[in-house]
Amino acid sequence: MSRVAIVRTASLNIKQFFYPKDWSQIKIAGNASSPLPRQFQTAIIYQQSVFVLGGKDLNDNEILGPCCLYTLNTSGLKSWTQQLLSFNPPSRSSLPTVLIDGKLVLFGGLHANQPNNDTFVLNCANRMWSKPGCTGNIPLPRYFHAACASQQLKNILFVAGGI
Repeated sequence: MSRVAIVRTASLNIKQFFYPKDWSQIKIAGNASSPLPRQFQTAIIYQQSVFVLGGKDLNDNEILGPCCLYTLNTSGLKSWTQQLLSFNPPSRSSLPTVLIDGKLVLFGGLHANQPNNDTFVLNCANRMWSKPGCTGNIPLPRYFHAACASQQLKNILFVAGGI
């Protein structure tokens, strides 16, 4: 489905954490189109924007590419815009993204039916991608994995699981 919904987390009672309430459908203004229906995508929120990247098409299961970026302006006019950047990582699906200091970090994922172990960083403020030169014991290629980050622990990225 290409519909987008939100729930205000402040309305959640901790005892009812797994039963969100007050969901609402985001209405797209004017004739703006929603993002393509997709599966196995990833998304993060930065300031007033929602970034949705990657995924697979629901019809022919081809990976959507290049790794497109959609921004939903949640203040005032609600509309999706597709952000095609001068450099995009190769298209991919089945990967997590994390936000560290205003930067979206993605690791691994599935591209051309092959698992990857590369890392890309998107500066959310200026919409510029970079590919850091990673060293050390780089994790094995993987997809369907989890990732989380902690700024309190010196901006570490934790990657676990996957296929």
